[in-house]
Amino acid sequence: MDEHITEKLVRIRRDTAAARSVVAASPQFDSTILRYQKPALRVWGNVQARLAAKEAVFGIPYRLAETPKLYGIDAFVTLSPFITEGRQLELLAELFVIFYLSVHYFD
Repeated sequence: MDEHITEKLVRIRRDTAAARSVVAASPQFDSTILRYQKPALRVWGNVQARLAAKEAVFGIPYRLAETPKLYGIDAFVTLSPFITEGRQLELLAELFVIFYLSVHYFD
C-alpha cells in the first residue's frame, strides 16, 4: 500500500467513515470484497445461534458479548472461485468462523 494512504489511515485511527473514504479513493483497493459483507454477517448470526444451542446442551458458556464480526469474509473470498453454490459456501464459512472462534476460546 502506498505510504501516503497508510499515513492517512494512521492519522484517522478509529474514524471508520473517514477510513472507508480514504481506502475507496485509493487505486490499490478493490471494492469487490464488499459484496461478501452481508453474507459474512449472516454467517456470524448463524454461528452465534449454533453456539447458543450448544451452550444449552453442554452448560458451557459459548456466547460472545461482541458486535457482529466479518470473520467469515475470508472464507467467502478464498472459496468463492471454487464453490459456486451459495449454501455450500455459507456452510464452509460457518465452519471457518467456528474454528476461528474455538481456537481463540480455548487459547
